[in-house]
Amino acid sequence: MDDWTLTHPDESKAISLRAYAHRRGVSPMAVTYAIRSGRLSRSVGRTSTGFPNIADPELADREWDENTDQMK
Repeated sequence: MDDWTLTHPDESKAISLRAYAHRRGVSPMAVTYAIRSGRLSRSVGRTSTGFPNIADPELADREWDENTDQMK
């Protein structure tokens, strides 16, 4: 995978924060908090109007699993 692919994920995979929350079985606020706290970063993109979305759901799943304390 080249640098361009890493910084420009396939936009057709992008989903809303609400859809990602549903996929994870958490609240939309939990996803928003994960973005604000930096637990989700590389997987986050922006819509054409500037709102955040999950540009790469598979990467977001990996980031969520790696950066979330499962003991809480």
